[in-house]
Amino acid sequence: MNRSKNCVREFGADLQNDYEGTSLDTLRQMVGMEMGISFFPNLYARSEITKDPEVCARPIESRVVKRQVGLAWRSNSPRINEFLQFKEDLLRSLNRQISREVILSG
Repeated sequence: MNRSKNCVREFGADLQNDYEGTSLDTLRQMVGMEMGISFFPNLYARSEITKDPEVCARPIESRVVKRQVGLAWRSNSPRINEFLQFKEDLLRSLNRQISREVILSG
Protein backbone atom coordinates (compact mmCIF):
# COMPACT_ATOMS: atom_id res chain seq x y z
CA MET A 1 0.00 0.00 0.00
CA ASN A 2 1.39 3.40 -0.90
CA ARG A 3 2.04 6.23 1.57
CA SER A 4 -0.97 8.33 0.58
CA LYS A 5 -3.36 5.45 1.33
CA ASN A 6 -1.64 4.92 4.68
CA CYS A 7 -2.19 8.60 5.51
CA VAL A 8 -5.83 8.37 4.45
CA ARG A 9 -6.34 5.41 6.76
CA GLU A 10 -4.38 7.05 9.62
CA PHE A 11 -6.57 10.17 9.59
CA GLY A 12 -9.85 8.40 8.85
CA ALA A 13 -10.40 10.23 5.57
CA ASP A 14 -12.81 8.97 2.93
CA LEU A 15 -10.83 9.15 -0.30
CA GLN A 16 -13.06 9.28 -3.37
CA ASN A 17 -11.09 8.85 -6.56
CA ASP A 18 -13.93 10.35 -8.62
CA TYR A 19 -12.93 13.77 -7.33
CA GLU A 20 -9.22 14.33 -7.80
CA GLY A 21 -7.36 17.27 -9.24
CA THR A 22 -3.79 17.91 -10.25
CA SER A 23 -3.47 21.68 -10.60
CA LEU A 24 -3.23 23.80 -7.48
CA ASP A 25 -5.97 26.12 -8.72
CA THR A 26 -8.34 23.19 -9.32
CA LEU A 27 -7.64 21.80 -5.85
CA ARG A 28 -8.22 25.23 -4.27
CA GLN A 29 -11.54 25.56 -6.12
CA MET A 30 -12.60 22.06 -5.03
CA VAL A 31 -11.84 22.96 -1.42
CA GLY A 32 -13.83 26.19 -1.85
CA MET A 33 -16.79 24.10 -3.10
CA GLU A 34 -16.59 21.97 0.08
CA MET A 35 -15.41 18.90 -1.82
CA GLY A 36 -12.67 18.15 0.70
CA ILE A 37 -9.33 19.39 1.96
CA SER A 38 -5.90 19.57 0.38
CA PHE A 39 -2.24 20.28 1.08
CA PHE A 40 -0.70 23.30 -0.63
CA PRO A 41 2.87 24.58 -0.85
CA ASN A 42 3.43 27.56 1.43
CA LEU A 43 4.24 29.94 -1.42
CA TYR A 44 0.97 29.10 -3.21
CA ALA A 45 -1.02 29.38 0.01
CA ARG A 46 0.42 32.82 0.76
CA SER A 47 -0.09 34.16 -2.76
CA GLU A 48 -3.40 32.58 -3.82
CA ILE A 49 -5.38 31.24 -0.91
CA THR A 50 -5.28 34.55 0.94
CA LYS A 51 -7.21 36.02 -2.05
CA ASP A 52 -9.94 33.35 -1.91
CA PRO A 53 -12.66 34.08 0.67
CA GLU A 54 -14.03 30.52 0.33
CA VAL A 55 -10.82 28.80 1.48
CA CYS A 56 -8.97 28.89 4.79
CA ALA A 57 -5.35 27.71 5.11
CA ARG A 58 -3.67 26.50 8.29
CA PRO A 59 0.02 25.68 8.71
CA ILE A 60 1.05 22.14 9.58
CA GLU A 61 3.22 22.25 12.66
CA SER A 62 3.09 18.78 14.16
CA ARG A 63 4.08 16.60 11.19
CA VAL A 64 6.98 16.41 8.80
CA VAL A 65 5.83 17.06 5.25
CA LYS A 66 7.87 15.75 2.32
CA ARG A 67 7.81 16.29 -1.40
CA GLN A 68 9.60 14.41 -4.12
CA VAL A 69 10.40 16.09 -7.42
CA GLY A 70 11.96 14.36 -10.41
CA LEU A 71 13.44 15.13 -13.79
CA ALA A 72 12.66 12.92 -16.78
CA TRP A 73 13.85 12.76 -20.36
CA ARG A 74 13.90 10.26 -23.20
CA SER A 75 16.90 7.95 -23.00
CA ASN A 76 17.39 8.15 -26.78
CA SER A 77 17.21 11.95 -26.97
CA PRO A 78 19.94 13.55 -29.08
CA ARG A 79 20.28 16.11 -26.26
CA ILE A 80 21.04 13.56 -23.52
CA ASN A 81 24.36 15.20 -22.61
CA GLU A 82 22.64 18.57 -22.15
CA PHE A 83 19.99 17.00 -19.89
CA LEU A 84 22.62 15.25 -17.79
CA GLN A 85 24.56 18.50 -17.44
CA PHE A 86 21.37 20.32 -16.46
CA LYS A 87 20.71 17.68 -13.79
CA GLU A 88 24.24 18.08 -12.37
CA ASP A 89 23.99 21.89 -12.42
CA LEU A 90 20.59 21.78 -10.72
CA LEU A 91 21.75 19.39 -7.99
CA ARG A 92 24.86 21.51 -7.35
CA SER A 93 22.80 24.71 -7.17
CA LEU A 94 20.18 23.20 -4.88
CA ASN A 95 22.83 21.74 -2.63
CA ARG A 96 24.19 25.26 -2.02
CA GLN A 97 20.79 26.89 -1.47
CA ILE A 98 18.59 24.51 0.50
CA SER A 99 18.45 23.42 4.10
CA ARG A 100 20.14 20.26 5.31
CA GLU A 101 16.71 18.60 5.75
CA VAL A 102 16.39 18.12 2.00
CA ILE A 103 17.76 14.90 0.55
CA LEU A 104 19.14 15.11 -2.96
CA SER A 105 19.79 12.09 -5.09
CA GLY A 106 21.06 11.85 -8.61
